[in-house]
Amino acid sequence: MDDKLTIILALVAVAILIQAGVLIERTRAQVTRADDLLNGAMGRVERTSENVQATVMAPVRKVNAVFAGISAALDHLRGVDRPEGSPRHWGNGDFIG
Repeated sequence: MDDKLTIILALVAVAILIQAGVLIERTRAQVTRADDLLNGAMGRVERTSENVQATVMAPVRKVNAVFAGISAALDHLRGVDRPEGSPRHWGNGDFIG
């Protein structure tokens, strides 16, 4: 009787180990899939951020430069003298709406 019980327990242990291996492999595959999905999403976020910088921030900087030029011209016409080396600034270029 003890020999049969030992064999049955050994077979159950082997079956459990096999199922654990299957479960580990499935989990590993799902983690890899989730990692790929997350990396893809992060890549899209980075590309979107770069596109926003190129399409929104560059024109904002150009508009700021135009306003600074207009302001300098008006200051000149009004006779306002700025000390050498102190240009008029329109923000610090870190505009985020």
